[in-house]
Amino acid sequence: SPRLIDLRHFRWSGYRIEVGYTYLIDLTRSEQELWNSLSKDCKKSIRDCEKRPLALKPSRDLDTFLRIMREDLAQKGTTFFHSQRPEYLAGLLAAYPDNLQMSLLYEGEVPVAAAVNCEYKKHLLLWMCGKDCARGDYGEYLNWEFIKAAKARGCAHVENWGTEQKMLCVYKSKFN
Repeated sequence: SPRLIDLRHFRWSGYRIEVGYTYLIDLTRSEQELWNSLSKDCKKSIRDCEKRPLALKPSRDLDTFLRIMREDLAQKGTTFFHSQRPEYLAGLLAAYPDNLQMSLLYEGEVPVAAAVNCEYKKHLLLWMCGKDCARGDYGEYLNWEFIKAAKARGCAHVENWGTEQKMLCVYKSKFN
């Protein structure tokens, strides 16, 4: 938990401690303040995407999600996603329909990015996201749309997690 700051009791009880990093985005700020907290190149990427015919839609198309994720992660080494079977994600989506949301981002009629996020008790966790790198860079735009939508639904925080991975740390720091 990001709010658990003293881990000594776990270590004293025999647990092994592995520190992970995450970014918490405070959604009690205005949308303008959230926008101002984005990095300059993040804002440029979002503006560039806003010129395209993009539409973000809820989806249950697991095959398209998996295809986009596999293609995006093919050159990035092993991640959590690589160790999971499709049935694992399908089971989670079925078990937690009120908390897990799969979304596809379309450019025209073509799906160009995919994400699965978890929302619970006014807290949105940006979980898995992939994009069709051959068609463009949609990551910043997609996350910005999720941040705005979470704020509109009354969420208090967005957690942009997974930043213990070097390849993600610089990218995720763009949002806060």
